[in-house]
Parts: sequence; C-alpha cells; structure tokens
Amino acid sequence: MRGCAKIRGSRALKLDERGPPNIHRSVCMTSSTFSEPHSSGLPYYQELARKGEVHFEPSREMYLVLSHRLVRRVLTDPHTFSCRNGIENVFKDATSAPALLGLDPPDHTRLRALAASAFTPQTVARLKRCTYELAHRVLNEVIEAGAMDVVADISDKLPLMVIAGILGLPRDDWKHFLRWSHYIAAAAAPTVTREKEADHRGPLLEMRRYLLAEIEDRRTRPMEDLLSRFVHADVEGARLDTEEVLSLTMLLVSAGHGTTANGIGQGIRWLLAHPDQLDKLRRDRRLLPTAVEEILRYDPPMYMVPRVVTRTVDLEGHTLEEGDRLLYVAATANRDENVFSYPDQFDITRDPNPHLSFGYGIHFCLGAALARQEMRAALDVILDRCLHLERADTAPLEHGGAVHLNGLKHLRVRFQPGAQCSVDVAAA
Repeated sequence: MRGCAKIRGSRALKLDERGPPNIHRSVCMTSSTFSEPHSSGLPYYQELARKGEVHFEPSREMYLVLSHRLVRRVLTDPHTFSCRNGIENVFKDATSAPALLGLDPPDHTRLRALAASAFTPQTVARLKRCTYELAHRVLNEVIEAGAMDVVADISDKLPLMVIAGILGLPRDDWKHFLRWSHYIAAAAAPTVTREKEADHRGPLLEMRRYLLAEIEDRRTRPMEDLLSRFVHADVEGARLDTEEVLSLTMLLVSAGHGTTANGIGQGIRWLLAHPDQLDKLRRDRRLLPTAVEEILRYDPPMYMVPRVVTRTVDLEGHTLEEGDRLLYVAATANRDENVFSYPDQFDITRDPNPHLSFGYGIHFCLGAALARQEMRAALDVILDRCLHLERADTAPLEHGGAVHLNGLKHLRVRFQPGAQCSVDVAAA
C-alpha cells in the first residue's frame, strides 16, 4: 500500500501475534470489504464501532477510528494527526506544489485563506440563481425523454459547470474536468498502488497543460474570476508561484466535483428508497436544507480519510506511535448512537445534525456552502420537473470511483416529464 508505514522491529512481532496492546484487532476484514466499504462494509464497520472506538487492521497496517467523538479529536489536532500522509503528493505528476488538502499549518493556513474567500456563504448566495439555471439547463437536455441517468446526466455535470464558471474556465469543458477529477480521486485513494499511479500520469499531464495555458492567459489578461485572483493575489507579501496556482486550481476542479456529485446521486437514491420522505419533501421544500444534511450524514460522499501520527499519542487509552497510519471513518461517525437518535433511520427533518461529512476543524471543506447549494438546487429542480419519479430498474446499484469516495456509477430513473424551462446562464 502506498505510503503505509512499515511496522518496525520487535513491535512487528507483537502486532503479528496479538495486535497492538489495548486495541481491538480486526480479524474479519476482507480485501473486498476494505476496497468496497460503501457497498459491503458499513455493517462490518458498525459492528466494529460497537466493540470499540479504535481498531487495528493488520492486513493494511493501519488503525481505524470509528466514533464521532474520536474522529472529531483527530480532526481538531492536525499537529498530532497530520494530513501529510502521501495525499499531498497526489498532483506530483502534474505539479511540484503539494495539494492543499494534504498540508498542515502554517502552509495550509496561508493557501486556504486565499481560496476560502471565494466560498463564503455570502459569496455562494450570490451564485444561487446561476446554480439553479445550470440545474435547469442540464435537466432540459433529458427531460423530454422521461428517463435519465441521474449520475451521468445531472450530478456529474452540474458541479463541474458551476466550478468552471467560478474559476473562469469554459463550462462546456466539463467532460475534460470530469475525466481528470476521476483520475485525481483514484490517485488519492488509500489503496492506490504504484502500478495504478502510472496510469494517472498521462491525464494529469494533460490537465497541467490545459490549466497552464489558462494561468498564463490570466497573467496578461486578468478577468473577474477566481483563477485571476489566484494569479495576482498578494499572500503574505508575495504572489503565488505558478505551481501553487496550478495545485490550487487542480484541487478545486477535482474537489468541486466529487462531494457534490456523490451527494446528489445518493440523495435521489435514498429519497426513492424512502417514499414517505420523498413525499414529505415534495410537499414542503422548506425541508431542503435539513434533507441535504441528512443525505450527507446517512451516506457520506467521502467514506474514509487517511491521517498519519506524528508523535506518540494516547487515544483514549490506546497508544499510537509516530509513523502509524490511520483512517477515520466518517460513515460510522455519522451513525454514532451516542450522538444521533435512531442513527440508521433516514429522516429529512433531523435537526440538529452534527455529521462529519465535510470534516471538522481547519480541514472543514471550504466548498461546503457551495456543495450544499448545488445539492439543494439539483434536488429542487428534479422534484419540480420530474413527476412520478422512480427507479428505472431493480438491478443492484454499483459504486464507482475510488475506495474513499462514495459515488454511484449509475442511477437510472424514469418519470413523467414536467415543463421545459428556458434559461440563460451566459452572463451568470
């Protein structure tokens, strides 16, 4: 496994024989459970969580942190549980600058502040009309057919068209962005191998060439867009170099897709699986905000996230050493019965809903407000214009993408077409 710490010396013997002291040892995890946690592993992880909050997985040489309380602790202590676990090098085939999501303070603080200014709730609110118009636009392309693949026709397109507009990139290039973001997600997976890494090199270099041309254009012809802001920003008395701008832009393109796309697809999936909740939302759209939060909690877009331990630490009586690897599992944290009443129940009125699907602390997703708005727009428009919505088949749903992400390959639905909608987003 790439970046997985080797267990050293006599400690390796102890782990092989008994597992680390005071840690529940996972002995039932199969390779498929780990590589496809979203389709087969949630009951397994929930069973582990009932036995203890921290578990060691010997086949992967890493710890699993499963409870809401301990996941929050990991996320609020970046000096002990570092993001520098290899994910900072996810763009290494395209740029020498590390990825923001793999940085710790102070580098993380410096770069995040620049990017976050474009995603404040106030800034995102100004994009609401544009987001809704784009949602209508993508639905217009399939509405007359009375059937669609929610993933391919809506959730893959909408977030990429929105982030392209924010960056000042052509919205119609969303297909390129989609392909590149899939490669980036696969490269960031905790199970990626060196052989798989080689497969990502070509597409990432292609993305580099595309974005470098746009970056150089902004140097001489700045526009009212986020990419121009990156190129010309003064950060602590200096401008970002080209590689830093490239890394930030690559992150926004890829991250701007995965979370929202997965959330939209899973949202429609679970609403269809719970007709009472779907009817409730159809009747009262004021429930959209809490419905989105429940979708994010119930089936999080990002299932598990890696960290590396930087110093010996006691995690509620369990000793982890420098160099140890862990995964915090958002899916089980979001089903923690000590935090959520009836955690396995899908309830779009649930409030409060302190899920950890967007992280917590300094690495709380900077695009969370935008993702929520995109999910609300997509669900609202689909429910308005797709009447008598239902699954088009009963085939088992397949999960697509990387192990740590929780997206569907397809979600085919049929419906009675509602009205067409004339939209113009050219100036938005």
